[in-house]
Parts: sequence; structure tokens; C-alpha cells
Amino acid sequence: MKNLFIFFQKHKMETILFSAAVLLRVGAFLLLFSLASSSSGFLFSSATHMYPNIGADSGGYIGTAHVLLEEGRFASPGESDPQSYLMPGYPLLLAFIFFLGGGLPSVIVLQAVLAGFSAVLIFRIGAFIAPKIGFIAAWIYVLDPISIFYATTILTETFFIFFTLLCVYLFLRAHKSAWWEMVVVGFLLGLLVYIRPNAIVFPAVFMGIMLVWKNSLWTWRQTILRAVALGATAFLIVFPWMLRNKILFDTWDLTAVATIQWYMYNAPLYYAYTHGGTHSEALEVFRRRLYEINPYQSDQGTLRNAPYMREVAFEYLRKDPFGYAWFHVVKSAPFFVSDGLRDIARRMALVGEQPDIGSLILTGNIRGVIVFFSEHMRAAVLLAVGVMFWSLITLGMLGAVVAGRVLPIAGKRTLYTCIGIVFITMLVAAGPNANARYRLSVSPFMFIAASYGLAHLRKWINYRTIISHESGILET
Repeated sequence: MKNLFIFFQKHKMETILFSAAVLLRVGAFLLLFSLASSSSGFLFSSATHMYPNIGADSGGYIGTAHVLLEEGRFASPGESDPQSYLMPGYPLLLAFIFFLGGGLPSVIVLQAVLAGFSAVLIFRIGAFIAPKIGFIAAWIYVLDPISIFYATTILTETFFIFFTLLCVYLFLRAHKSAWWEMVVVGFLLGLLVYIRPNAIVFPAVFMGIMLVWKNSLWTWRQTILRAVALGATAFLIVFPWMLRNKILFDTWDLTAVATIQWYMYNAPLYYAYTHGGTHSEALEVFRRRLYEINPYQSDQGTLRNAPYMREVAFEYLRKDPFGYAWFHVVKSAPFFVSDGLRDIARRMALVGEQPDIGSLILTGNIRGVIVFFSEHMRAAVLLAVGVMFWSLITLGMLGAVVAGRVLPIAGKRTLYTCIGIVFITMLVAAGPNANARYRLSVSPFMFIAASYGLAHLRKWINYRTIISHESGILET
């Protein structure tokens, strides 16, 4: 008991953050599970799935885990082809928990615990800049309703956030340690790709940070060797999966996710925008074209069909590359400022279906925007609150890009690692289908950067106020 008390006194803030994050998420899960059990349609509960399985991706992970456990194959239920849409990390974890006799609630409890550790890691990472920055960023994460909600569902985000934070924390500490710690970081980054494929670009951020903000105790040769060790280790961990896909599907691609994104969303959404139709109508046009060129006569989201899907998507986009580029940039805005609250409320049956606000604005349909705010008052309030909050976070992060120049090397390394992860994820994940969930996996790094940027902005405003006040006194 004495040792426990000493630990708490030494790590009081970490303990409070961990406990708050875990209790909030477990409490939210118990509440939502109770409501889902007694309310038809709540959180998309149906005869085929029930919360915390919220359908779509959730169902894919659970179904693949059961096939893996029962048949020893990594495949979707009822499919003869091996799985090539999902990465294996999360389904493997689910299968392991099912094997031990646990169920979906066990997964949620584990995710709540990992969210607690994530809060601690955010606090520690932010403290490399200043303890106050870590404190603010960690509490934003603990209380963030989007993070809380998705931690209570069967999705990869919570695991991905924890392991990404762990990689960043170890990477920043490794600048004070032996070279082999960079190998450990590379190893973890490679494993991270098996959870979500967009992590494949993270080693580039880490290596770039090492070269731009070099440790003064390392020679250039030592720095380059460490960067190569990190990148090479990450590649060696990922390579077996790439080889597996080359053997099975004759492609080095990690997954069909990126191609599906272009075929099912990016290109059809642009087609619908330029032709004035709906997304469903555009998808049917693309599907007919796919069947014309695909010898497998299938539109399943697999690597076997991916080359033909990619050809259909880019065949259309090549007709107007600059027009699409502008459309892509404008429609990427939700990655930074979308509220995410309306989607959660919709899943809870608190609000109904709503029009796409971004599309209404892009097409200049001001009347449609006015109708939205008048007929969907509850959704409009959630939109306004969420957009104001995330606009502030984005403003703070952009301010941090400029303000970071006054930090010492260790602080710059921390800040620009966070910003680098956010922006490289935006380049990979943003586009016409961008939404709050795409942002969620890197939101802790936005919180850290924004906390610093807004704190610096507040300091600058106070400084300008004092200067203005003193100038006024001197003039009188």
C-alpha cells in the first residue's frame, strides 16, 4: 500500500488522466450498451449486428476474426478469396480475445485501458515542449466525445492511436539513448502498418525529423545510420505482407483500401458533382465500366479487382485533372473542421439523415444550406459547436507551425513530429470522402500542436496588450 501511495504521489497527473480516460469510456460503453439492448435501431442495432458492432467496418473485422479462428484462413465470411481489404492486426487481436473466451465487451474494456495509456503518452509527449502543453492536450483527448465514442466500438482507431503515440514517445526518447532504440521504433512502426495501412508513410516523417533537427551529440554519419536503421526495420516488418500479396494477387500493394477509395468515392463523387447526379447514380456508371474491362466480372473490394477499379477511376479523372484537384482540395476541408458529432448523433437516432453541407456550399446552393439550418436545428447546433472547436484546433496547429521556431531543438523535434504526422495523414486520407473519423487517428497530435500554438498566441496577445498599454501611458 505504501509503494502504491508513493507511485501515486510521483505520478499523480498520469494516474488521474489514466483513470479519467478509462472510467469515461467504460461508463459510456455501459450506457450505450444498455440503450442499444432496449432500443431498436439505436446505434444501427439490427438482426444482423448489435452495438458495439456498428456494422460496415466493425462487422468486417468481427467476421474475419471468426473465420480466422474457426477455419484458420484470413478471409471474409463466405469468401473463397483471401482477405485483401483489411490489414490483419486488428482481426488477429479479436481472434485472440475470442480464443481466450472473451467477447466484444472484453475488447472494449481493453480499448478503454489503452485509451488511458494514450492519455498518459499525450501528457508525456506534450511535456517535451512544456508540461502545460501536455496537460492541456491530454485533457482534451480524455474529454473528446469523438474519441470516447469510437473507443466503445469495434474499430481500429483506439489501438492505432495508442501504438502511434507509443512510437512517437519512444522516438523522441531515443534521441537520448543508444542507436538500437531506433530499431525498436522501426519495428513498432512496421507493426503499426498491420493495424492501419496509412502508417506506411510515418517512417518518412521520423527520418525527416532526424535529419532536419539533428541531435547535436550525433555526427551526420551516426544520424544517417540511425535514420536508415529505422526505415529499413520498418520495411522488413512490412515486407512479408507485401510478398504475400504479390504471391496471391500479383501486386506489391498492402491493401485494396486506397483503390476502393478512388473507385467508390473520390471519382464517383466528382462525377456526381460535375453531372448534377447522386453518388449512387455515379457508382452505377463506374460499375458498368468496370464490368466492361474486368475479366473477373466482379466489383468486390479485393486486390484481384483493384487494377481494373483503379483504371476506371483514373480514366475518368484524367479528363479534367485540374478540376478534380480543386474539388479534392475543397472537399478535404472536413478532415480539419468537420464536427463528427452529427455522425454520432445519427447513429444514436438523435438526428435524422442530413444533406452534405460541403456539397451544398461547393455548388453554391445557399438555399439548401438555409433549409438545413431551419429544418435540422439539432444537427445544425452540433455542426456549429463542432466546427468552431475544430477550427480553433486547426488555427492553433497552424499557429504552432510558425511559433515553433522559438523552441529549443528537442521542442521543435516534438512539435514538428506531431505536425508532420497530421499533414502526411491528411495527404493520404483526405479527399471528397474526408470526415471526422479519418482525422480521429491523428487527433492527439493535433491537440498537442494546437495547445502549443494557442498558448503562444495567448502570450503574444498579452504581450501586445502590455506594449499598447505602456505606449498609451507614455503618450499621456
